[in-house]
Amino acid sequence: MEPKDKASENVGNTCYYPSPLGKLGITVEDDAITRIFLANTGHPASAAETRLHRETWQQLSQYFSGQRKQFDIPLRPRGTAFQLLVWKELQQVPYGQTASYGQIARRIGKPKACRAVGGANNRKDILIIIP
Repeated sequence: MEPKDKASENVGNTCYYPSPLGKLGITVEDDAITRIFLANTGHPASAAETRLHRETWQQLSQYFSGQRKQFDIPLRPRGTAFQLLVWKELQQVPYGQTASYGQIARRIGKPKACRAVGGANNRKDILIIIP
């Protein structure tokens, strides 16, 4: 996948929902989630809500209330091949557990890339579902 740029960040159908973390934006493109983000300030009104928006919000609400530990939502994150590899590995960290950047780097076969893993973690656009 191509690296993210500002133009690609504003594409898609985004709806906003109140959460314990603040207002969340959920963006759907072609039947997959491409972004879940904190919408801190200045966002437009929600777009037309789809079945996938509702399902994602339902699963996030269950997660926030402690009823869900895993998600079953189609995701389509955008990033470099390395970022996608890191994000896929982050999804393997079990609920309630942590993994250091060094551990993730070793798991993806790049043991010296712990700083790059941290950078990839910082660039993800799908919060919560990709921890």
